[in-house]
Amino acid sequence: MPRAGFALLLPLSFLLPACSDHRPPREVPGDQPAALAAREGYLAVPDGRIWYRITGSGPATPIILLHGGPGYSSFYLTSLDSLGVDRPTIRYDQLGGGKSSRITDTLLFTIPHFVAELDSVRQALGAPRVHLLGHSWGTILAVEYYRAHPDHVASLTLASPALDIPAWERHARELVQTLPDSEQRAIRQREAEGNFSAPDYQAALGDFYGRYVWRHPVEAELDSLMQTVNEGIYNYMQ
Repeated sequence: MPRAGFALLLPLSFLLPACSDHRPPREVPGDQPAALAAREGYLAVPDGRIWYRITGSGPATPIILLHGGPGYSSFYLTSLDSLGVDRPTIRYDQLGGGKSSRITDTLLFTIPHFVAELDSVRQALGAPRVHLLGHSWGTILAVEYYRAHPDHVASLTLASPALDIPAWERHARELVQTLPDSEQRAIRQREAEGNFSAPDYQAALGDFYGRYVWRHPVEAELDSLMQTVNEGIYNYMQ
């Protein structure tokens, strides 16, 4: 799990983007994304390749799934591939996480970069409009994409929306107070030290996750998800 403080707590939810950094992503002049191949593959985008999977080929408007993070992958959204009954359903790993190219350049760790990347996926689909389903950080990405390209969005579905980060942090701190006293002490002490890898801190983090983030995760799926996280993106955009 990410070695982070409780302000950076949830790996798949409520993450704070670099809202103060509005530098545009680096563009390759004249570079247009190629059409997506059937089912699964890689799409070349500025600064790397993103992995994608397409389920379904019906005539209805495509839907693109936006995972949480940033820096995580779409693995945990696999069950939503079933939305492809009557339409193409596209699940992809945002650049830097999952099966996509790893990146370390912090100039790419911005909302405009991820918005441009999402538009590359839409263009490659050849779809003038798409439905967007975002989870957690993916809800921020969905809303920001809509603000930039409203004509290309047929609908927005926001799951566990993370649109008011200060409010979320206040609520998270309130929930910390429901943990046992020993865990609260460990949190205070280790955060003061900046020692987030301490066993007692990690134990408190695990208890918090078990109570308020996930109920009964499939361990193999959770392990696979956590093994591909890019903590550099996660922590920088916090």
